[in-house]
Amino acid sequence: MKRLIILILIYFTVVQSFGCAAWAAYDENPVPNMMAVIEPATAQTATCKNVPEQTRLMAAEGQVIPGVAIYSCNFGCDEATRLAKEGVYIGSNSIRNYIDLKGGNILLNAERDIVVGTWSGNIRVRAGAIAFIMASDKDIAIYDLLQTKPKQISVTVSKNRIFMKPERMLVLTEQEAKNFESLEVDCHRIAYRNVQPLDLNGQCEIIRGFGADFSVAEAVITIQPLRQLAISRNREDRATVQKMLKESVHFAANPKIVL
Repeated sequence: MKRLIILILIYFTVVQSFGCAAWAAYDENPVPNMMAVIEPATAQTATCKNVPEQTRLMAAEGQVIPGVAIYSCNFGCDEATRLAKEGVYIGSNSIRNYIDLKGGNILLNAERDIVVGTWSGNIRVRAGAIAFIMASDKDIAIYDLLQTKPKQISVTVSKNRIFMKPERMLVLTEQEAKNFESLEVDCHRIAYRNVQPLDLNGQCEIIRGFGADFSVAEAVITIQPLRQLAISRNREDRATVQKMLKESVHFAANPKIVL
């Protein structure tokens, strides 16, 4: 646990060394390397309190993003019922390595390659990668938390295939949003920066897309299933979180990340 806290401290130290002396709200022309959050104090206090206490406070304030972790592909009636009780709804054609995600938030840390079907297209997460996906009837948000090899997480929208990169998020929406900040989808609680509109080459005029960097350190204390991994007594769970945080330090030192 001490190592986890140290890694979070290192992360924010590296980010701040690149000119992030203050936390700011999103602007039409964002300053490079400036991260934005709805509650500026959240990101800063995360560096001085332990993970269990910080997430307890965030949960009490309604800031924790709920979700369900999925490790294997077994989608029988019992599993579908369990997921529904936790706010995740899947179609009846979900089987083996395919999830027909109708709604809800899932953390994918699967042993085998998984394809997640959504209204906007398919999301492919290969074994060894970790992704958090939030789905509703009009919005899809994908957080790339970890890749052990290049091009392990990809998103298909119409005829476009987008290969994601670690510490990068992608939002697809049918909302008539003028900018990222005006989106109704819950994608603003985790610190973000370098927001860019997604160019779909005119092939999906109905679907709008945005990409942005995000803070993995904040994701750990904000996304419920990640928090559970961080405070787990299982060494493998904690090792997974530590690996994500180590990789996030690397990408914080190399801020020019694009989809």
